[in-house]
Amino acid sequence: MSSDSCFLREVIGASLTSLEYIPLTLYRPYGLSLVLWIWSGDLGVEGCNECPWSDAYDAKESLDLIEIQASSIVKRGKELNIDLIFLHGGEPLYKPWFSCLSDVLAKEGINLGVKARLDILLKYGFREALEAKGLKAILVEVSQRISLEFNMESALTEVIERAFNRDVYIEVLITDLISPLDSNIKDRTRDILKQYRIAIDHLRQLKPVPIGIYAAHLEEHDILSIRKIIREVCSEKTICYIIESNKRIYPDYIKCPTCGIEVAKRSDILVIPLIKDTKCVSCGSQIFIREPRKIRRRFPVNTPIHLY
Repeated sequence: MSSDSCFLREVIGASLTSLEYIPLTLYRPYGLSLVLWIWSGDLGVEGCNECPWSDAYDAKESLDLIEIQASSIVKRGKELNIDLIFLHGGEPLYKPWFSCLSDVLAKEGINLGVKARLDILLKYGFREALEAKGLKAILVEVSQRISLEFNMESALTEVIERAFNRDVYIEVLITDLISPLDSNIKDRTRDILKQYRIAIDHLRQLKPVPIGIYAAHLEEHDILSIRKIIREVCSEKTICYIIESNKRIYPDYIKCPTCGIEVAKRSDILVIPLIKDTKCVSCGSQIFIREPRKIRRRFPVNTPIHLY
């Protein structure tokens, strides 16, 4: 299908965004993405009320949704010299236009990234969608409200392994933490982190898979509780972090999961590499997917743009 005959429907809007805002921590330092915000209010799913994409699951009548031609996305992406097109907000993998967009972007040599909730990804059987042409990155959202009967370790292992087999960068983000944090939410967060560690250990840490916790809406004492949890659960072989605000991520450093030396630091939310290319200078383990951009931005980018 040509780019002129491929249309994206039910799009909320678009933005030019630093990769750390998505977040894609280790994809490319100083990298930029053209983010398309996708509506998925027809799934009957309660989205993360406190996340930047909360309106992606609202009723259609409350939003001014637009339709965008794939050729417009290709043109704008090339003009902006972005590192990838990222489909964010709702659940783009189930959209009927997803396959035609991935084909168009692959033909144009433009990388594609998507956000997907883990429970929706497995419920609707979109395992094959992870093998779409041009797919280079996936952010897996895990709601702390996920069913207690859900086999977290098995699901994470499967998704991460499929991503590894296709050379797709993968990152995990825990959402839906509600303030004030009660013991149940703390226990659920702790359990998700433990299951993530088991999945990573099972795959023998072939590549780093960061896991973050979205806590920008929480009170300071609740954030301190989350810090305590990651210190208890996350080992030196896991890259765990907390999004505490749109300018602050804890901790303010990133260590190599293999040898433990610092390979990057944070300036606000920006990842500043302490290595020259993509690999750890001490042990040679891969840290970043792509080499840092030559243009070293001092401030993160996150601005709405028009495509039509």
